[in-house]
Amino acid sequence: MASNAPVAASFQSNVFRIAPPRPSLRLSVCLVGGPAGLRDLVAHYLNGHGVGVDGTCDHEEDVRDLLPGNGEGCRPDAVVLLVTDSPAGSYVRLREAMEAGADATPVVVISKEAQRAYVYGAVRMGAKGFVTLNCPPEEIVRAIQMAAEGTLYLAPTAMELLTGDLLGSGGGPLGQEPAFDGLSAREIEVVRLLCDAHSTKEIARHLHLSSKTVENHRYNIYRKCGVENIVGLLRYALRSGLISL
Repeated sequence: MASNAPVAASFQSNVFRIAPPRPSLRLSVCLVGGPAGLRDLVAHYLNGHGVGVDGTCDHEEDVRDLLPGNGEGCRPDAVVLLVTDSPAGSYVRLREAMEAGADATPVVVISKEAQRAYVYGAVRMGAKGFVTLNCPPEEIVRAIQMAAEGTLYLAPTAMELLTGDLLGSGGGPLGQEPAFDGLSAREIEVVRLLCDAHSTKEIARHLHLSSKTVENHRYNIYRKCGVENIVGLLRYALRSGLISL
């Protein structure tokens, strides 16, 4: 997996070119996912621009500990999800964690890029905002503010991609967007291991499952993805952003 250092450096260089702070917004968010260094940079920027970061966590499934569903969490205006790789897994894990806690806090995605897997995945999971790390940083604050008001905000690059697809000029008609939201978080783990050429026994040992359970996952994955063999699954996983070369 490629280092995320250039992503963090790019965001940091953008931050140093932004306008003075605007502390009057007084919003609050939970910051989830992404490398710790990048999370710290984003938190530092938000805290200086009227958006308090009430909690952070490394893993999407841990967001339950930051939200009011467990009786101890905060009540943020939005959950901000940092996505720097494997968007499908990030979206599914966050969605399942929030659904488990019956939490309806709006989600804003900050992605490393506006590729189809990142944009469509965010839209399909119901995110209220989508921005990229190389956009003007004030767009992040704008997206959070609009999400808190119940309004959708998409970065111009994401909007351009969706509009191009809708009009049939973007090489990815809307009817063919990635459909990975039909897979569970466990199935996504199995997909990645299958695509990495692991055998059923190796996957079972790695995930602490029986071989029969892994085979059941394989059957369900093929059915949901509409493929018949590992070659088809590889193509699907690459197109959907489940894996990368």
